Amino acid sequence: MFLEAKERLGSVSAAAQGLGSNTQTAFGWSYALTALERKPRQRMTARQEVLAPKRAPFLVVFERVGNIGVAARETGITRSQGDSWARVAGVENVKRSAQKHAEYTRLCAVGATHKAAITAVRVNRCTGTAGTKNP
Repeated sequence: MFLEAKERLGSVSAAAQGLGSNTQTAFGWSYALTALERKPRQRMTARQEVLAPKRAPFLVVFERVGNIGVAARETGITRSQGDSWARVAGVENVKRSAQKHAEYTRLCAVGATHKAAITAVRVNRCTGTAGTKNP
């Protein structure tokens, strides 16, 4: 019904008004049904223009070191920007605290004391829980 109204009235806005629908919803339908193509962006924002040349070097450094924070520092970008670029590149970032906690738990399971485990993993003494402490 929407496509017929668009064809008859000549525009998405007119079709939306004619059907009593929200204009933005009608544009969404048009894009989804490929009845209308999105206009490409004319220009990059000022921030995008500054960051664009840093993306490829960041990905190269990240590939080499395997750490988003280190790669971000080396290329002069923020950690959050590095996270974003890595996510777009398909990298699933595992939080460091989860890795450290798993290592702490493993050490405690093989008999290390709480103090020895937190020293080896280099975490705060509060990282361990009462249930995983060894005497």
